[in-house]
Formats: sequence, C-alpha cells, structure tokens
Amino acid sequence: MEISIATDSDQQAAEVDLQLGRRIVEIRNRRGWSQRMLARQTGILPSRLSKLERALKPPKLDEFLRLALALEVDLPELAFGEAPRAPLFPLVRELQALGTPEEIAGLGRLLQLLLLGYRAAEAGRPPC
Repeated sequence: MEISIATDSDQQAAEVDLQLGRRIVEIRNRRGWSQRMLARQTGILPSRLSKLERALKPPKLDEFLRLALALEVDLPELAFGEAPRAPLFPLVRELQALGTPEEIAGLGRLLQLLLLGYRAAEAGRPPC
C-alpha cells in the first residue's frame, strides 16, 4: 500500500510527493550517505529509492517507516519537514517490533480508513 496524503488535486499530491523526495535527499545528504548506502540501510532497492526521491512514486507505508528508522528522524519531520513537539522516533521503533512490514502496512491501511470515517463524521457525511 502506498502512502498518499489526501489533497484536492493531483497537482497538490505531486507537490507533496516532490517535497517528501527532497526531504529524503536532504536528510540523506546531511548524514553523508549515498543513495546506495540508504538503500542498503532500508532494504529498499536503489531503483525504487531513486523513484521515491524524484517523486515518481509515493512510498509504501513500510518503506516510509524504514526510511524514518534509517535516517533517525521522526515521521512528521520526514513527512512534513517539521520536528514534532514530542519525539515520535521511539514509537516508530515500537511499531517495527510489533510485526512484519505486511502487518504494519495493514495497520496503516486501518488507520487511513479510520481517519476517513472520522473526517466524514466531522463533515456530517456518511463514511465511505
């Protein structure tokens, strides 16, 4: 399952992916790592990592978590470029210990569905 942040248009979604790709490159460069080194640390194929960095594909949930773990950044910093008020990095490590990447991806999908339902309820619409 690929992560996508709900936006009003394809152009906005492409901009979100582009910003995420730039953050991956920026943080990777801060650590002094090549793309190949980050690929090795995350288990993501170098060709796939290249596509993520160039915003040709959005990351899958397990890839997003592996990138955050390898780069040692919290999820909001990786996703939005801002450090969270409370560090979430320990939570990422706990998620990794909970199960397989497939199980974590399933949890991610469940969270997305719950958020969709919550947003629909907030807007007074029936959930999808």
